Amino acid sequence: MSSLARRVGVGLLLCSGWLACDQIIDIDIPEAPPRLVVSATASETGDSIEQVRVFVSQATDVYSDDDTAVESATAVLLRNGMELDRYELQAGSIVPYAVLRADLTPGPDLYELRVTSPGYPTASATQRVPSRVPLQGAVLTLDGGVNAGGYRLDRMDLTFTDPPTPGDYYLLRVYHVTQLTPSFYHPNPSYVEPYGLWVEWGATDKHLVLSDADCNGQTVTVTALGAFGDEGGEYHVAALHHIDEDRYRYERSLHEYFRADPNPFSEPALVHSNITGGYGIFSITTVDTVRVEY
Repeated sequence: MSSLARRVGVGLLLCSGWLACDQIIDIDIPEAPPRLVVSATASETGDSIEQVRVFVSQATDVYSDDDTAVESATAVLLRNGMELDRYELQAGSIVPYAVLRADLTPGPDLYELRVTSPGYPTASATQRVPSRVPLQGAVLTLDGGVNAGGYRLDRMDLTFTDPPTPGDYYLLRVYHVTQLTPSFYHPNPSYVEPYGLWVEWGATDKHLVLSDADCNGQTVTVTALGAFGDEGGEYHVAALHHIDEDRYRYERSLHEYFRADPNPFSEPALVHSNITGGYGIFSITTVDTVRVEY
């Protein structure tokens, strides 16, 4: 028998062996325990009363087709253990989120959010309000930048001074403001792209985030690119949010999750959560804004 015939014969024997060993193995995937999913954010703007918007849903199994809505939930906001406000949320209500109102003050006070719903463990998280970091300037240059793809875009340069203590994080937004009535102006978030050092995309393409790891205590100018001059509107507003580390990690991990989702070969991204007893994010930020004319 030739060498080729022997190799073919061995191959056929191996294939028949594999086929004979085929079997179906049932894998028991345990059900996920019931958990609330909470998304709660607020921005301290200097007004006497601020709003904390709390979206509540439920976590489901990977292959579940169940609705993520909960029948009812109670959201409570506390400061240093003292209740400030509470809201009863019912499924199907006109407002799909809880609205908690309180005086949010930058400093050492500890704010706690507690969310309860029948059949679920209590979901909670704590945060302090970071100090306000003022924007020292915002300059818009039409066709002033080139993105990574080689396309020329408008350039928005934002300047601020980072506090001397390490561990500060920021979220940047640009709005084009449209006059809807003689007395009502509506801010619309603009598409933005990161440019240069430090700046990265947040969870969506409508805001950027950065850490002070490489610029602690310095006066820095960060750049956002976009088609600002083509958006219309009366003027633009640049906003600098001073955020906490949890919000920064949540934004970056959610961006990685969305980026990996269409690719079946990407490593799954674990979205950061600071909710005890559930999943999601509770974040309070301070914000400073600057009006930018065309």
